[in-house]
Amino acid sequence: MLKVVSVDGFFIDPPKFIPNPKPQKQPVTPGKPVNQLDVSGIFIKQFSSIGELAREFKCDKKNMKDRIGKTLRPYKGYFFKYA
Repeated sequence: MLKVVSVDGFFIDPPKFIPNPKPQKQPVTPGKPVNQLDVSGIFIKQFSSIGELAREFKCDKKNMKDRIGKTLRPYKGYFFKYA
């Protein structure tokens, strides 16, 4: 790195490097509870969030979110509905 020389002949120190502050993480919001129903509409189990449901059924959260959304579509023989 080259140093800058002033008119008087002295070296001018470059400004000190100040790193950017780390961005703050967003607080975690609780998920919506989801009910698991069988084909005839009988309640089986309640999950605290779509993430918990996806982990138990070993599938993608987006896939489950689409199934719970507008239409009731079965997944592995079950229906899911927001509580």
